Amino acid sequence: MKYNFTEKSVNERLATNVSEAREAKGMSLSEVSRKAHLAFMTVHRVELGWRGSKHIPNLRTITRLAKVLDTTPHHLIR
Repeated sequence: MKYNFTEKSVNERLATNVSEAREAKGMSLSEVSRKAHLAFMTVHRVELGWRGSKHIPNLRTITRLAKVLDTTPHHLIR
């Protein structure tokens, strides 16, 4: 399988997958941020796809989100 890991595509995939996983678990942004020990705005920006930014969330952030959402980091960025 071939992946195209451009900053934009990673952010868009991550935003969609985090949002869908959070909603499937019936969790709020506040609940996810609290359980993942992340700032609310960090989780909010992840779900927005870090629009206007070239920043990609680090592995620690993605791993914390995956743990709280009962999934894997790979699933969140695929």
